[in-house]
Amino acid sequence: MIELAKQNNPTADFAVMDSRDIHSLDTHYDGIIGGFCLPYLSQTECNELIANTYDLLNENGLIYLSFVEGDPEKSDFKVGSDGRVYFYYHKLEDILQQLNRFQFEEINTFKVKYKTSKTEFDIHTIVTAKKKAQ
Repeated sequence: MIELAKQNNPTADFAVMDSRDIHSLDTHYDGIIGGFCLPYLSQTECNELIANTYDLLNENGLIYLSFVEGDPEKSDFKVGSDGRVYFYYHKLEDILQQLNRFQFEEINTFKVKYKTSKTEFDIHTIVTAKKKAQ
């Protein structure tokens, strides 16, 4: 995927890294996309990610997060074609509370059906927000 991105955007810089290491970046951005990384982060790690993205965004910078809503107590291992992984559920109100804590504004929420088999699907929640201008 990174190679395809490089081909389509030859002047951009790309890196493969763990989202928990975002604090190590020293550049500011107009947008940060956390596309479906929250299901692999605990609530504490999720809160840290939101705090770190706030510090890395320019004024009026945008954040995009996506996850599956659910009771965090029901987080557990899932087995798929790529093996076994721990899958965290998050409550929308917890994510919104954290965004509000860092004074993000223009918070928008979307629900998208994601097909998991021929007959089943999950609902993915997408949240976008803008860093408040100082």
